[in-house]
Amino acid sequence: MALQSVIREPIVQGIDLKLSMQMLKKSSLIPSDLTDTLLLVGSSWDDYSFKTSFTVMHFGPDAKKTELGTTKIGYKDQQHGWTSEKFSTKNISLSDEFFSLGQDVDFYRKLQGGLSADAALAVLQALKDVIADPERLEDVKNEQVFRESLMRNVSWSVIRDQFKRVLAGKPELTSFHFSYQTNGDEQRAGVDVSFKVTPHSLPSTNVHVLIGRNGVGKTTILNDMVETILSDTTGRPHCGKFLIHDSLGSEPMPTDYFSSIVSVSFSAFDPFLFPADQPDRSKGVAYFYVGMQSPGEGPGKRPPKTTEALSEDFITSLESCFSQESKRQRWVAAIKRLESDSNFEDMDLAHLNELPTDEAIVKAHRIFSRMSSGHSIVLLTLTKLVEAVEEKTLVLMDEPESHLHPPLLSAFTRAISDLLQDRNGVAIIATHSPVVVQEAPGSCVWKLTRLRAEGRADRPERETFGENAGVLTREIFGLEVNKSGYHEVLQEAVNRGGTFESGRRQKLSATPDQSGTVNLCHIMNSALKNASRSSLASSRA
Repeated sequence: MALQSVIREPIVQGIDLKLSMQMLKKSSLIPSDLTDTLLLVGSSWDDYSFKTSFTVMHFGPDAKKTELGTTKIGYKDQQHGWTSEKFSTKNISLSDEFFSLGQDVDFYRKLQGGLSADAALAVLQALKDVIADPERLEDVKNEQVFRESLMRNVSWSVIRDQFKRVLAGKPELTSFHFSYQTNGDEQRAGVDVSFKVTPHSLPSTNVHVLIGRNGVGKTTILNDMVETILSDTTGRPHCGKFLIHDSLGSEPMPTDYFSSIVSVSFSAFDPFLFPADQPDRSKGVAYFYVGMQSPGEGPGKRPPKTTEALSEDFITSLESCFSQESKRQRWVAAIKRLESDSNFEDMDLAHLNELPTDEAIVKAHRIFSRMSSGHSIVLLTLTKLVEAVEEKTLVLMDEPESHLHPPLLSAFTRAISDLLQDRNGVAIIATHSPVVVQEAPGSCVWKLTRLRAEGRADRPERETFGENAGVLTREIFGLEVNKSGYHEVLQEAVNRGGTFESGRRQKLSATPDQSGTVNLCHIMNSALKNASRSSLASSRA
């Protein structure tokens, strides 16, 4: 039987593929002389009192070892506790009451690409894997252990689509194209914005940006998206609609199109009450909130989280990341991306990967407690994203620049982009910052403008990826830049009949160098021209 066929029909039972299965405790030494063996290494990771996690290693006939990753194994009518207690001997043969689910797409990619078809089939059969056996999946999908433990980090959309796709030898990452639309009313402008993700594109298209001045509705759009997606589960009213697009046209987005939603907002003034976390992926779209609001149900202002509560959030997520080797390595990759910031580099967080998990968690807690607010927000957010993001996760992030200096903001945005490209997720970031915009291509940027209840969304006129921040500021905010700050000081000097030289002597004596003088001269000349045009227009009138 070819491996590609296992996702379309049940595995043939009783097929002799000469593979024995053994289990070791986590602390045991791994033998180096095993052949034709599937080795399960137990884990103490706890899913709501279920302990079902195992690291899986395959040893071929030549003793070649292939580390496949993490799977979770349960059995019918399982009560809380250890799955391994059900194993009668060191040499294991799972009966039909057992079932398993790989915890990451890497597990199925390594099976499909790292082993022969016969060897992969033997592994799937030995583990009673539900991706390879649709009938078994249908039979056990309502088991408590399946919903609460095996699906804790894996959504239905990933099970149905990505895992089966990869096991069949098809592309791991796929493109997707969707849009969001709302109708305007007396209080808010309507909006129609689209988002397209193309795998392996350079630059990446997994991070999209909404930019515009205060009050144009950037944050409102993000919050409305949350309301729209979760309306079926929260009972909140629809605020707009999502559409999906392909070569044949457009259609309403299915309710389970996104596997999960992550809202990130550390604003102290956001009046929006974020929904309570819904981590149960077996119920449909999962939802996670990362930010300052304390959890709560119903209306009423929620107090901000304490430093201790934020630290607890970080440690809980880090423990989850470190429970799976694939997530652990993604976390390390994200941290290394942040090390372009010298303070992050000095913390040497990547070194935690070299420590035993318990020791790493204790040290991480100590480091987190000493961090600045900006660094702690970055570390908490990235750790939560590594924990939560999978295929078609939608990340909605509001003004990440509020607590970050530009170089750290740039590294943070790039780390998010790398993670989302790897996982095939998408982020929509509302921002004022040209530093965020210069990390995204122009095809992923929407410039929002609004006049009273009339609003519009346009693409930037020039390419944004890698563009100068000053150029982008003018591109996005246009005339508003020329009406504020030092522009206003110079314009007032011109309006009083001043010149550049007099203005420099009277107002600008602290100008540090000639390059600044040249820039000021250019601005002053522009102000003089504007004044001349206004004077000429008045005389003609």
